[in-house]
Amino acid sequence: MPFEKVLLVKIGLPPPVLFEVIYRLGRLGKVVFIDRPEPFAPVPPLSDVERSLEVLNGFFTLLGIEGGGAGLSENRLLTEMLDSAAAAIRQCVKKLERGDVVAETLSKKEVVDCVQVLGWSLDALFTLRRYATWTLEIYEKSAYSEGPETGRQFISLEKELLAREAELRKLQALYKFLRAVPRGVSVPRGYQIVINPTKLVTTPHEKIQVEDLEVYITAGGDSYGGVVVPPDYMKDPKLAVQLVSQALRSTEESLRKLRKTYKDMRDLYLKFSAFGDFNWEREVATVAFYVLEKDMKLVDEVVASVVAKFYVATAFSYRLEVSTKFIYTEEAPRAERWPRPLQAFTTLVYWMGAPGPKELSPVPLVAVLFPLYFGWMFGDVGHGLLLALFAVLLYKLGKRDWAWIWGFAAVSAVFFGLYYGEVFGMSFRGGEEAVTPLEGIASAVLFGFTVLLIAFILKVVNLVIRGDHYVAVGLHVPLILLFTATGALLLGVVRVPEILYSKPGIWLVSPLPSLSPALALLGLAWLAASILYGKMRRVGEVGVLLSELLVALIEVLIASFANLFSFVRLELLHVVHATLTHLSLKALQLPGGIMVVILLQLLIILGEGFFASVQSLRLLYYETLTKFYEGSGRVFKPHKIPS
Repeated sequence: MPFEKVLLVKIGLPPPVLFEVIYRLGRLGKVVFIDRPEPFAPVPPLSDVERSLEVLNGFFTLLGIEGGGAGLSENRLLTEMLDSAAAAIRQCVKKLERGDVVAETLSKKEVVDCVQVLGWSLDALFTLRRYATWTLEIYEKSAYSEGPETGRQFISLEKELLAREAELRKLQALYKFLRAVPRGVSVPRGYQIVINPTKLVTTPHEKIQVEDLEVYITAGGDSYGGVVVPPDYMKDPKLAVQLVSQALRSTEESLRKLRKTYKDMRDLYLKFSAFGDFNWEREVATVAFYVLEKDMKLVDEVVASVVAKFYVATAFSYRLEVSTKFIYTEEAPRAERWPRPLQAFTTLVYWMGAPGPKELSPVPLVAVLFPLYFGWMFGDVGHGLLLALFAVLLYKLGKRDWAWIWGFAAVSAVFFGLYYGEVFGMSFRGGEEAVTPLEGIASAVLFGFTVLLIAFILKVVNLVIRGDHYVAVGLHVPLILLFTATGALLLGVVRVPEILYSKPGIWLVSPLPSLSPALALLGLAWLAASILYGKMRRVGEVGVLLSELLVALIEVLIASFANLFSFVRLELLHVVHATLTHLSLKALQLPGGIMVVILLQLLIILGEGFFASVQSLRLLYYETLTKFYEGSGRVFKPHKIPS
């Protein structure tokens, strides 16, 4: 897959040190911080940082002005700079005395000068406040405790599990006894039935064996542990069995949910804990983030440089149990790596969403289809060259992704213009015979059939990559056959092979209409065999297959009858574009005709360019990508302190 390898990194440190690490990583701008995972408690507040930041905020509020921006030393700790700035402000604001406007203005100037003498300009203070505010927000949102606060949640849930399991065991023993209780068993007044007592029974009693249960009829049964049978249950054992059975089912379901909750908590803990040892005694905070593997060395250097300012390098790992762990994870944000021209088309893809875990990226397909769609509708050599100049302008303005996108679209427009034989609406030799509107419509329908077939095939590929082999082969492969059969039949009905009989490669399509019935039967037989196989082998995904069947069949029908003919717009907009450009040339006969023609051509370029863009995106997103692409992933966008 064309993705950068992304690592999940977890760093556990005392809260003040972790705060500094977050600050330096924010300045580095290479990592994506993860919000605090659910099982973990929030980190303790950094009171000193909050107080210093409050002083800074109050300072700018008091002055009623803002600073610009200034660079801060990367060698100093953020907390050290905050302490220094707060101390300087406290010392200087004492000189600010409110009075008339002139006096107040002079006092404010004295404060600014005083702070500057102590080493802090307004711009530096403004930058410091921005850096500290950003870092504290990330700290409070992303850092989490691995100490007693988090431990209490686990310990509480573990106790609840143990209590619920004990309750279940009692209900199971009670249910087993009531179902197998011997006839004629009677309980004298003042006596109780105790099942599997945990202490030695010393009072007068009678012992009986019920299956593998030791049952005592004794006085003072509550004091011997085990399961005490309520006296009312013995009056009507059958009714008691029903009541206990209901309680048993309820407890089992409750325990199942509780175990799942506990397992999910453990899994998340083991994934995001920097230590993973369930030791709740250490007072540390952890932060997790994603980073590209190629940038891991930079992250290591940043963390090491911060930790070295606090501790002796040979001792901190043992004494403070600092931990840095990283693993590759499929849930990481997507960071695609394509050659530069292709990389630009991620802009169009990400409008629909980034590729999810185990999903093909459609970037190469989009890089081919969008320019092709656009050029087909906008085909004119002159208009394509003007669009190329627009792409160059975008490149100069720094909009490089859009420059590449429109550059490809311009090349496509020029290519189709050469094929149509048109430049600014004027036909050159041989152009008029290149293609007729009827051939263009037939070509658009055939092209749409091919694109949709590719999209359905990519759906199967994505399912296989995801591991849903049964659904891929059992449902979507026969649906491809059904779509091919239906689409081929429609190609024959609208006489596409006949209209395009002279075009190269049409011989590959000509036999399809006659094969349509055989393909449909094969698809239906394949589908029936898949369902039968799933039921015989008790394949777990057979339910998914059956639940998706109706929706998938409707999608095939829509693709065959609606999406397929939606591609006709490729030729219709080309005809409109060509007609308007041809008509604009009639204005040459008017006074000042050249200027009128230029104006009309510009209006056509703007109007038709807009419509061609909109229709290209519609064909790309609705007719093509929705057939196989989910876009459920996230884009790798590193957190960086605003400059």
